[in-house]
Amino acid sequence: SIGIGSPFIIAVGPGSRSMMNGEPMPMDIKVGDKILYTKFAATEVQYKGKEFMVVVEKDIIAVVEEK
Repeated sequence: SIGIGSPFIIAVGPGSRSMMNGEPMPMDIKVGDKILYTKFAATEVQYKGKEFMVVVEKDIIAVVEEK
């Protein structure tokens, strides 16, 4: 099952580090992308009166490209 979050990415963290050598691994998503993610993957948080969904990169299934 998949879900569509607040459809556009508004912030991206620095990414994770390789377990092999500790080198940074850049994120494959960017601010403005629209994503599909696995069901129940998102964590709801409230910040300054607004509701946001936090999704870990490994739970993102696809970036939706609209033409």
